[in-house]
Amino acid sequence: MAPPDIGSRPLSRVKPSEKITAAGRYVTEPGRNTHGEDIVWLDYEAALSMHRVRDVPGEHRPARLRTPGTADKRISFGCINVPERFYDRRIDPLFSRQAGVVYVLPETRPLHQLFGFARGADR
Repeated sequence: MAPPDIGSRPLSRVKPSEKITAAGRYVTEPGRNTHGEDIVWLDYEAALSMHRVRDVPGEHRPARLRTPGTADKRISFGCINVPERFYDRRIDPLFSRQAGVVYVLPETRPLHQLFGFARGADR
């Protein structure tokens, strides 16, 4: 679980162990970040959102999302980063104009063990 003040701290004061995305059920809210970009809030108080992946210099975030393993995908301060095309085609139409529900699953088992239809999705 993220510390209660995580949403109000500067990113430079967030420790690596605090960069988490807590599993759970979230009622979403469409919104914008401080740069005016559209995002989907999962937990506004904890500054947890879902948004297009940002190309941060030296971090190779878009490329890391395309790798097969999960460790490379831990690229943010807890937010859910998704490829731009996926956001525009799937997230934006569903969540940008109204509330929705998002489930963040715990990393206890591979996705295909939880959902048989997802074979190959977590490789």
